[in-house]
Amino acid sequence: STLIKQLGSPEYPKRATAMRELRKMGRLALQGLAPAMANHPDPEVRFRCELLLPAATADDLEARMAAFLADTDGHYEHDLPGWDTFQQLAGHEGDARSLFAQLLRSEPNRPLLIHLDQPRPQLAQALASRMVELQAIMYPRVMRAGTRRYLPSVEDTVTVLLAEIQLGKNAESVRGVSSNSLVMHTPFRKAFAEEKYRPTLEPLVTRWLDSGTRQMGETWAMNIANSLQLADTPRYIERVLRAPQLPATTKATAATHLARRGGVEHLPKLKILLQDETVVRRNPNQEDIQLRDVGLCMSLLLVGKNPTAVGFLAQSPNANRKYYYWNYRFPSAEARQQAFTQWEQIVKAMENK
Repeated sequence: STLIKQLGSPEYPKRATAMRELRKMGRLALQGLAPAMANHPDPEVRFRCELLLPAATADDLEARMAAFLADTDGHYEHDLPGWDTFQQLAGHEGDARSLFAQLLRSEPNRPLLIHLDQPRPQLAQALASRMVELQAIMYPRVMRAGTRRYLPSVEDTVTVLLAEIQLGKNAESVRGVSSNSLVMHTPFRKAFAEEKYRPTLEPLVTRWLDSGTRQMGETWAMNIANSLQLADTPRYIERVLRAPQLPATTKATAATHLARRGGVEHLPKLKILLQDETVVRRNPNQEDIQLRDVGLCMSLLLVGKNPTAVGFLAQSPNANRKYYYWNYRFPSAEARQQAFTQWEQIVKAMENK
């Protein structure tokens, strides 16, 4: 166009006028600026197009986002970077659209969002860069007096989760801040608890937990699911209960999480513990607490029965310790055997109802 050519004029006033007019055009100038920056033979024109392009691109993005948000019922297709991937992973209902717009408006996170639709090597590189940036601002080597530590925003966390889901286990090699810590920070937890965001964030977190990107495996998945109170939490608890390599204390904690949720439908998940004689807690001069004891105790609580009714001793009557596995023990091996016999009778009675 004439204005693009004028950017290379030998006369400064003409170059300045062309710059000013192209700025006024906003997004309408994109059609000429992008190809000229890439292919124009005049280096002056290429340079000035490069200066103008960011503002025109931002104006174009704002216009497309405005159209996107106005289309509340999703009647039209929208060419926004990352939107297709976001819909697949988090849905598109209700406030999902406004949350996605927030991600696009977040300048630090926009490059990673745009890379969601790029080949994996480019996405992995963009994720690595972002994780290192977050590490640096969240945990600076030097903190000035009076400076508050940076808390990752909802946009920071959601964009990272999207990228990690896309990369799957390939994301494990990425250095920098842990995505687990991003999820557990207050801004994300607050957003997750809000009625308008939870329908979008819950499926996203569930897919992230299932993507196999965390080095801590089943334990971290259970802890995060339980902390956020995901609907799918029992599934992650069961994974811990069935994992042969995990410590007995971790499995005992998992059983207490399950009991706290309530519901007799979860009884089959605890059955795997009822034959496990691994010691969870040693009691000097007393009967040790075994995993099968914990499984039985939490099973009783699930069906609404007090463990002391079948022979457990409660170390503390405090109601706050109702679900503490170490609060219950057997006075003897004989008492344990009698308790398991009573449990079999309870189960049979339940089955005959």
